[in-house]
Amino acid sequence: MATLEAHATERTIMMLERLRGIFDSDAEISRALGVDPAQLSRWRRGQEPSDPAWDRLVDLFAVVSKLEGFYSPARTRAWLEGINAHLGDRSPLYLIRHGETGEVISAIYATKAGAYA
Repeated sequence: MATLEAHATERTIMMLERLRGIFDSDAEISRALGVDPAQLSRWRRGQEPSDPAWDRLVDLFAVVSKLEGFYSPARTRAWLEGINAHLGDRSPLYLIRHGETGEVISAIYATKAGAYA
């Protein structure tokens, strides 16, 4: 069991470190995820995220991964935080925090295809 816990902690740390390439601080990542800033430190020390927090972390990581190669880190962050016409004038981060990541992924595909909302 300890091996599974160590693997989960390594995955969590890897995702947090990749997100630091987009966000300037843990405080900004925690705001994006809707968790207390101290929570990220606890995750790095091995505490498992709650199921909702884990889902948001994985979803944010997936969205950022899809945007890599399409946008620079600064543009990715701006896209995540900005109001998006494909998303009914809501921000992608808002939707990720509320479990609507599918809509965000669809907006990424529409943006990449050059569709205008």
